[in-house]
Amino acid sequence: AIEYERRPFSGDEIEKAYLIGFRLGDLNIRMDLPTSQTIHVRCGTTVPAQVDLIRGLFEPYGHVNTRIGTHGETQVECSLDMSFDFLLPKDDRVPEWVTPNDQFFWAFLAGYMDAEGYIGLIRNKDRRRAVVEIASCQLGILQTLWNGLNARSLRCPDLHLKCRSGTTDNRGNHHNCDFYVLHISRKASLDTLFREIEPFLKHANKRDAMTLAWDNV
Repeated sequence: AIEYERRPFSGDEIEKAYLIGFRLGDLNIRMDLPTSQTIHVRCGTTVPAQVDLIRGLFEPYGHVNTRIGTHGETQVECSLDMSFDFLLPKDDRVPEWVTPNDQFFWAFLAGYMDAEGYIGLIRNKDRRRAVVEIASCQLGILQTLWNGLNARSLRCPDLHLKCRSGTTDNRGNHHNCDFYVLHISRKASLDTLFREIEPFLKHANKRDAMTLAWDNV
């Protein structure tokens, strides 16, 4: 039985690119049975801005439920209709239709950054400088993003391996796969990046961090 009203996806390709990027970074999407007519969206987070973001993304299409999990995190759940079946694949790749189109590319990147990106200021001797990092085990996605950024004249150093599979980092996080980082720190590249993703970046904390970093640039 369908308890709450559901509305079909808008069909907007920019929104679709963003949602796929965000899904690949941070959402659990599933169907209970092959014959099911429901797409389940789930995410656990301790960040209130993340809860607000998921609400903003999916409340236009269905009821968003929240509850406190066993470890104090907020579990966010939403049931969508089958027009959202494009969120089901969990492939380590950027969809082929995204990369050639600038708006689709920046929207996808913004979605992926809202899930996996870091925007901040790091201390360099006696001053601070802006940096953007996207860290993930999804090497295929990171490599495609790296290629897309460099093709758009944003100079990025080569991806670097941060943690090998089976190791634990200095924060106590155990990694079951090789963990790579895409890094952007050149001021001209950051300025272009922020200008392009500004219309699409939605996470309130990431937008605040981008404002501080952009002022530094």
